[in-house]
Amino acid sequence: MMKSKNIIVNRMSDWYQNTSISSDPFYVAMLILDKLSTRMKIGIKYNREHMSLMIMGQVNPEVIKTIDEAIVLLISRKLLLLQTNNNGKNLMITKEGIATYDKFKEEITNVD
Repeated sequence: MMKSKNIIVNRMSDWYQNTSISSDPFYVAMLILDKLSTRMKIGIKYNREHMSLMIMGQVNPEVIKTIDEAIVLLISRKLLLLQTNNNGKNLMITKEGIATYDKFKEEITNVD
């Protein structure tokens, strides 16, 4: 799992704001892509509570809301598909999702 700090820095004005990145849907979207990048064939069963526990390590309404927002972002950008099968619904990563996640990993590793 990716590690990051809980501080946002605005370099233009050297203004600092402590915030919880776990409530940022864009960050959570990358965590979801991270999980799905290792489960490309089977995906993740679409169960909000289970995903909350798997992705964020906790289950509460705020985390579930953030995960819902992240999934909407990913599906709207065609990075995820919601597939229905006999066992329910699964989230599957698309080729665009893999490319986006690879680009994100590259940018993160090049940050000093």
